Amino acid sequence: MIEKGMSIKNIHAKLTEQHNYKGTYGAVRVFVTDTRKKKKRGQTLQAHHYYSRKYIRKLLWQSPLEEKEKRMVINEILERYPVLGPFYAFLTSFRTAITSRDAEGFQSLILFEKHREDPFTKTFITRLLTDFQPTLHAFMNEDSNGYVEGQINRLKMMKRLLYGRASFPLLCVRMLYRIQ
Repeated sequence: MIEKGMSIKNIHAKLTEQHNYKGTYGAVRVFVTDTRKKKKRGQTLQAHHYYSRKYIRKLLWQSPLEEKEKRMVINEILERYPVLGPFYAFLTSFRTAITSRDAEGFQSLILFEKHREDPFTKTFITRLLTDFQPTLHAFMNEDSNGYVEGQINRLKMMKRLLYGRASFPLLCVRMLYRIQ
């Protein structure tokens, strides 16, 4: 389509209609302009896959690298965008520290990342450091208050549902009925 001289608007329309493209117009515009610039400079055009930002985020965050196809895609993405290399290294170290419950490794990883000041992780690290001690305690202790929080959430939901319709004794009966 680029070689035929089609406009970016027509290329985007054709992609969305005929090829079920779900990406944005801006992504098509960037790709087409980059391709045209490379062609003008005489560079060889390499055929490569398009991956949306959403797919890249999902793949980098959730992929445990067990599937060969996903590993190949991650390697292609890291080769195409080398700025994501340190970010991906942080993600894998973060995932490993959490799954192995390694408090010391987690602490050193977060403090190292704070001093590195990577723009991809800066906001995340800053927010994490606001409650850093409770986070470290969660690594050290197996206990959780998740059950209690769930019961409080259920109580508040019942109160909202029964507001103005029932009395306190009915609320008590409904809460105790579910526990038994």
